Amino acid sequence: MAVGWPMRRKLIVLSTVLFLWGFAAGYALPLVSPEAARALYSLIREAVIGKIGGSITPGPWLSLAIFVNNVRVALVTLALGLTVIVPAIVVAGNGALLGLVSSMAISTGRPLLVVLASILPHGVFEIPALIYTASVSLELGALLWMRVLGKAGGLEAALRRLPRDVAIIVALFLLAALLEGLVTPAVVALVQSL
Repeated sequence: MAVGWPMRRKLIVLSTVLFLWGFAAGYALPLVSPEAARALYSLIREAVIGKIGGSITPGPWLSLAIFVNNVRVALVTLALGLTVIVPAIVVAGNGALLGLVSSMAISTGRPLLVVLASILPHGVFEIPALIYTASVSLELGALLWMRVLGKAGGLEAALRRLPRDVAIIVALFLLAALLEGLVTPAVVALVQSL
């Protein structure tokens, strides 16, 4: 695999494919096993509510809770890039969660337009941030393993780019969190009122 931006572009494509594969698998789960999907959906809902302090009331505190959680996950993903498998699991797993939640919402009678309104306002920043995080993490892991195996790489260049990459990731997650806590609920309410 080429080093530098050509490698990063390939890893962005790979991360996007993993996310979409996860989304498709999550979306299909209720069709394949409705009981398993309901049980998993309940567990996810409880975990999410637990992480944000038991309240999903729209507002600045929700935005802050979402931002802190997303940045924490991103930093852990970056730190565990050396495993190579962790970033792949994180991006595919998030795709699966989104697919499952979308499928469950639609199967319980929520209109597709409402589901899209629940995702798109903040998702246009959050999903690229997730994919970018996974690609940076995969790149660091791949370059580290290339170094360990004695192959030429670009680990030093990737490490020099890392502060800028982290700044981009944090900025995208901040925008996504602000939109998710402040704008998305208003968009959903507007769509539901139509």
